[in-house]
Amino acid sequence: MSVAVTLLVPNYNGETFLAETLGALLAQTYPNFELILVDNRSTDASLAIARSIRDPRLRIIEADTHVGLVANFNRAASLVETPMFAICAADEAYEPGWLAAVVDLLERHPDAFAALSKADSIDETGRVYLAPEERFKDRFWLPGEPVRFAIERQISDLRRANYLLFTACVFRSELTRQIGPLNESYTFVADWEYWYRGLFAGHTIVGTHRRLMHYRRHRGMMSQQLGATLQRFEEELAMADWVAREGQRLGFFPDARPFYGQIQASILSHFTARLSGGDREGAAQLLEFAEQRVPEVASSAAGRLMRGAHAVGRPGGLALKLARAVYLRSPRLPARHR
Repeated sequence: MSVAVTLLVPNYNGETFLAETLGALLAQTYPNFELILVDNRSTDASLAIARSIRDPRLRIIEADTHVGLVANFNRAASLVETPMFAICAADEAYEPGWLAAVVDLLERHPDAFAALSKADSIDETGRVYLAPEERFKDRFWLPGEPVRFAIERQISDLRRANYLLFTACVFRSELTRQIGPLNESYTFVADWEYWYRGLFAGHTIVGTHRRLMHYRRHRGMMSQQLGATLQRFEEELAMADWVAREGQRLGFFPDARPFYGQIQASILSHFTARLSGGDREGAAQLLEFAEQRVPEVASSAAGRLMRGAHAVGRPGGLALKLARAVYLRSPRLPARHR
């Protein structure tokens, strides 16, 4: 029997959680897969950890040069010769039935370019919990099993949040070759833009409500590192403009007016984290960026909240943090952007 799925693990200095991730992937109940670690010139013990695993399904690729995060994802995807593949993060965990469930979805929906499960969170110790962010993303999942997302609705909802987890997906190789590689001009939003490109091309996404993947939240996360700079928000602005233009050109939107509500929410989240943590100067930097670069933020509720909280200092940040947690846990789905 030829191998049906390639599981790819792009890695750079992931020694802390790598053994756990590789072990979880090798423990999948779906039998017909290969596992490839694509190491991006790690300087830690990653390669030694991988080599200590004696399993014929595991192959190790040592890159000749170090490249950026997204470029390494593309380098890994270029190795795929199987009908399906997944790109799995080196710091996350998977239930034994994850691969079988998402492969079954992809096989039963031939027009889908990706299938995924829901995820919950784990901390650095492996404790499983449902973070407020996961609760918020759940709001965009339709009821029923499996979840078959309508293209038009999903494009609209994605303007409000990137609620699909790239590393919880299995992709159909034939369709992803048509869509093309991840956009290496992005780092933080490359996966988000990829969803749009697949949907704009007329392909669908299917999912299961089963929480078969665990998203690890820890201090070394790339999203937290980028959140410490303004790169994340510059990328979100650029993508919002592109989505509006492309969506209007293809007939999904009546005009090419970008939607910036999600960027406001993103900046507010990072502003809250900084201010509640005592970094008043960093919070001021985000507020200045928002008012100068994000249209309409100065008159928005997010802008007013940030200015008021910053005037108070850390207590204002703590109040915002509490309010944000309550909002994200709320079962009410806010009105969708139209």
